[in-house]
Amino acid sequence: MVYSCLYLKFLFDVPDKPPEFIASISNCTNIPTLKRKKVELYHFVEQKLLSRCRQGLSIKKFTLSVYLSTPKSVSHVDCWIDYVVKSDVLDFQKFERKWKRYYPLPQNILLTKSITVLRLKACRLESYFGDINLSSLKILSLYKVSTNDQIIQNLVAGCPVIEDIGIEDCRGLKSIQFSGLPKVKAIELKSNKGVETVELEASNIYHVDIQQFEASRINLVPCKNLKLLKLGKLHITDSCFDYHISQLPLIEYLSVYWCDKLERIKISSHRLKTLHIEMRQAG
Repeated sequence: MVYSCLYLKFLFDVPDKPPEFIASISNCTNIPTLKRKKVELYHFVEQKLLSRCRQGLSIKKFTLSVYLSTPKSVSHVDCWIDYVVKSDVLDFQKFERKWKRYYPLPQNILLTKSITVLRLKACRLESYFGDINLSSLKILSLYKVSTNDQIIQNLVAGCPVIEDIGIEDCRGLKSIQFSGLPKVKAIELKSNKGVETVELEASNIYHVDIQQFEASRINLVPCKNLKLLKLGKLHITDSCFDYHISQLPLIEYLSVYWCDKLERIKISSHRLKTLHIEMRQAG
């Protein structure tokens, strides 16, 4: 039995509410019938999005998971994103499946004032000319994204009401430095290969989770309202750790694990409620 991984879902369940679009298209087989169905599905998605765009109808949520095997499939996705952006999408999630290289995200998605949630996986954020304007964005999630330090700084700077930032397993970064983020409540940085420095300045941030194998320099001292801190797999020294703990008096939850340069941990706090320490065993 042959199964086709062509999946498309339009949710129109709630009257007078923007619909949710979920499109998943894969190359599971080369059987002619399924290839034809894939072409038909591409066309259907495009016509559906074009129709809503022309009618001036908004889209609540757009989730795309697609196998990009040819330049033509890339052009289809570019076209879809253009229609989605023009339809004032609120929640944009792009998950790419196998391709010989990461999909270059069109610049227009970073100029969409309506988006409140942006989740990207396996794509490229390249050099963009002009300002990034995501004035409504509250949640940003980047997973397996190829980019660089300056683009990430510009991206976050273009999100004045951002509340939640997650960057995981991204490539091309050496330093993550964020400042002037009064609305941010949580930041998670995990397994971003090559990152050596992390500096955060967010006056109202509550939760920070840093798991970086190569990071040896961190500065979280400006985050005075921090209450939940997780530090994992960092190359920080005893003095660096002690200084941060002394400067962050509101911490209630502290987790430290696999920080191989730590030899002695000294903590004095009346606020701390939960402490988790896990050291890597030698050998």
